[in-house]
Amino acid sequence: MATSKVYLNRLQCDKFDIQYFSDDEFYTEADILLNSRGPGGYDRDHTDLLSPLMSQRIFLRRVERDPPGWYQIIHENFQC
Repeated sequence: MATSKVYLNRLQCDKFDIQYFSDDEFYTEADILLNSRGPGGYDRDHTDLLSPLMSQRIFLRRVERDPPGWYQIIHENFQC
């Protein structure tokens, strides 16, 4: 998979118990992330990225040099 990034707002970060500004990483299913956005949902670019993955588990990582709230998708189908 090509390097892809997704934005999580502060409410999403709180919901997933992850950092908005600092280094962090987590895994979730793509559809859970897509549906976590709340009213209005994600924009078309995020929806186009996440929709094909639907119930696949994805691993995301954020490093401090990234803008606040932006997480890189590291793996699709990540297995714990």
